[in-house]
Amino acid sequence: SGRPPLRVLLGYAHASFTLGDDQRAIELYRRLLATGGAFPGVERNLAHALVRRGEDLREALTMLGRCEREPVPELRQTELKLLRALAHAKLGEHARARELLTEAGTHEPTAELRTELSQLLNH
Repeated sequence: SGRPPLRVLLGYAHASFTLGDDQRAIELYRRLLATGGAFPGVERNLAHALVRRGEDLREALTMLGRCEREPVPELRQTELKLLRALAHAKLGEHARARELLTEAGTHEPTAELRTELSQLLNH
């Protein structure tokens, strides 16, 4: 068939996400998930892209909750918590966002997320 192999779609999706082309990444990640295959990091990146765009935030929160239940390094846990906080802030749920921000702790690699969240909560 003329469709690209899933690994090619996966690479394209990850590249789109990394380059900040969230609309393309969301479309490709959704296609990959629709195949029913297991693709590590796809749900997390899809949720991250949705939060960055401010789209389907409830769905993103559900995905992030699933990702947090998986055994992941502390830095990844912090990132997931900050993404959840950002989603709550974009939904106008500032009290919940502040709770998660407090719980998240500080890790230098998460400074960009933390800054975006602080700007949302302080205006």
